[in-house]
Amino acid sequence: MKIIGKGIIKRIFLAFIIFALILFAYINSIYSTDVQSGNRKFAETSLEKLIDEKSTNVENILRQFEFETENIGAWLEYELNDSVELKNEEIKYIEENYYINSKNIITRKLNQASGNLINEKENSNVFFSNREIWKDEYSVDLIATLKLEDKIKTSYERLPDAEYIYIITNYNLIRIYPFEKIDNFEYGHDFSKDVYYNVVDQTKPDNIKPLWTEPYVDYLYNGWVITCSYPVYNNDGLKAVVSIDLDVDELRKSILDLSIDEKGEAFLIDENGDIIFHSGISVPFSNKDKGSIFNSNILDTAKSKNEYKSFNKMISDSNNEGVTKLFDDSGDEELLIYKNIEGMGWKIGVIVDSAEYLAEQRLVSGGTSKFLIFSFVLIMIFLIYFYNYLSKPLLKLMKEIVNMGKTYGISSVEYSEENEIKLLNETFISLKDQLDLHINNLSHKNKELEIIFKNFP
Repeated sequence: MKIIGKGIIKRIFLAFIIFALILFAYINSIYSTDVQSGNRKFAETSLEKLIDEKSTNVENILRQFEFETENIGAWLEYELNDSVELKNEEIKYIEENYYINSKNIITRKLNQASGNLINEKENSNVFFSNREIWKDEYSVDLIATLKLEDKIKTSYERLPDAEYIYIITNYNLIRIYPFEKIDNFEYGHDFSKDVYYNVVDQTKPDNIKPLWTEPYVDYLYNGWVITCSYPVYNNDGLKAVVSIDLDVDELRKSILDLSIDEKGEAFLIDENGDIIFHSGISVPFSNKDKGSIFNSNILDTAKSKNEYKSFNKMISDSNNEGVTKLFDDSGDEELLIYKNIEGMGWKIGVIVDSAEYLAEQRLVSGGTSKFLIFSFVLIMIFLIYFYNYLSKPLLKLMKEIVNMGKTYGISSVEYSEENEIKLLNETFISLKDQLDLHINNLSHKNKELEIIFKNFP
């Protein structure tokens, strides 16, 4: 008898493997989701910490500029009130140290022998378009601003990112430190029309505070700057403006060491969303652009409707910080993380590609491969156990039954691994049939013996 079909052991093996794979795949999907969620949360937290650190650094820089500007402004207000009447030695000092150059501009004298100022640019310079009638008020402004030279120098030394510190009076006189020849200004240049002067109120407000300009091309530095300006008032209104230039490139360096991926962007915007700095924007300029304002909004950089809505929400967000999920045009997930600069309304933020940032931070989930290896090992352990404690004894029993069948003359029973249960069933049935036959034969023999014994004389 040849048994045909698939063995129970193979079926159990196959059923278990399928069940185990489905179970492990389900568990692994939950595990991977949890791991990815944890990694994303870790990435958000790490970026929030970076943003928090950078916002603190930027805030400290801006606050120091504001403090120094306001400090010089307070001293200037004092000196202007104290210098109403000039002393003879002060008038003499003006005559000896200032002159009218070939452009009819009053400026500071150079040391004719060396071509440099004494003490190698330790002094400030002055630009003032000459007037036909010289007024004492002009001399008062010259002396009052000169008296602040040491204080300006001290402030400059405390501001490593500062380019120039300068004072502009309402008579259109500018004193600038460190010394520059100021060749970029022409006779009659109206400083009151420049962005660093226009940013302040012409009339005295209830709350006098330092104010910041938008980024613009500086007249002297030949680069993008933002300027902190502090107004000084008298009874007639605005008397002077104290300004300090902050190099945008230095601000860029302070922000750009954020740990972001290659596609990532870092930015600093004001309360209206106007860009102070953006890592993805580089605007060239030429000499003719001096004084021109960089006017661009973060909304202009949006690459999708989703980004536009998120930027708009960020600008209007009154919360201190936020995290938003974005999707670019290709559908890739991005993270927008931002934080307010305390007390200014400005925001510093980054946009990173989620997958790339996780990869760069070595946060790509290794849970899937590890879990599959674990699942494979677990299955192998079970199969070994199953083979040793179920399959192996069952196969041994099958062979013993086949041998027993042959012993009792059941030659039709053949060993096969195709269907062990059917083989056992057929073997036991054959054994039962053989046993019944033997019992019947014995019963028949017993009756014959009874007849013989009864007929025995």
